[in-house]
Amino acid sequence: MPICYIHGINYTTEDILEKMREEIITAIISIPELGLNEDMVSVFFPADQRYIMNEGVSITIMGLYDKPERTEEVRNILARNVGKTIETWLPGIQIECLIFPFIPAQGFWCSQDELRCTHCRHEIAWTMSTTVILPTECNGEIEVIGYPCQTCGTLHEKDGKPIMKDGKPVTLKDVI
Repeated sequence: MPICYIHGINYTTEDILEKMREEIITAIISIPELGLNEDMVSVFFPADQRYIMNEGVSITIMGLYDKPERTEEVRNILARNVGKTIETWLPGIQIECLIFPFIPAQGFWCSQDELRCTHCRHEIAWTMSTTVILPTECNGEIEVIGYPCQTCGTLHEKDGKPIMKDGKPVTLKDVI
């Protein structure tokens, strides 16, 4: 989910900021390669910035997942679309837009993560379950309830952690 911060604008009314926000979201979701809808885009105008005519406007877009279809060219189109949108409101002001692609492997946490598959990030079918029998350290067995990912079949415990056996995630294929 991309997050767009526009620094250098706080001299205007909430009505104008809301119109700018709507136009920025439209500029972002109009790029088909991004595969976004308006519910996936956040736009903020930090209020702690002073607007000074000669300093210009700085736009930062972060949180946009790095995907093969989001090429350098597509990211440049995104930067230009958002910059040009602000330019229609502030002609003649220097505007720059920086894009920071998001790579979850570099570090990421979200309170909603447990609701997604730890393997492929798709939804877990919490209404479906299966019993998984796992060996214990004492040569016994323990039954664990597993909830499958709807896409890859990886089984998860109630707390969202993957069920592991021999160091590998257990899938539906392993228990059926």
